[in-house]
Amino acid sequence: MRVTGTDSPAQFLRFAGRLHTREVSAKVRADVLLLAGAQDHYVPLTPLPRQVRTLTAARSVTTRVFTEAEGCASHCQVGNLGLALRTIWAWEEPLLPRERGSWATDSPGRLSACCSRPSQ
Repeated sequence: MRVTGTDSPAQFLRFAGRLHTREVSAKVRADVLLLAGAQDHYVPLTPLPRQVRTLTAARSVTTRVFTEAEGCASHCQVGNLGLALRTIWAWEEPLLPRERGSWATDSPGRLSACCSRPSQ
């Protein structure tokens, strides 16, 4: 409640009920990964397909629903953060820029030009 500036659970629920992405979803042009928990106690699964459909300009849209069997079905995948992080990294890794001058590494253990330490 502190983050939202609300003083009670009822105020928080009213605040949360007004949140939406209608104005911005169609403007997203990047690759998108949507994570969901099958038993999320804050965000039900029902909006997920609708959210995918609204990302009309996204380069790509990937969804991942975590299950109770994986121990990762709660909000923000709190039951198995390791699995959630591995999923994010596995999705993100092929998207990372590899060309010289990007923020990726040119070779193992060496930062590319844009990220190198300034000369002393």
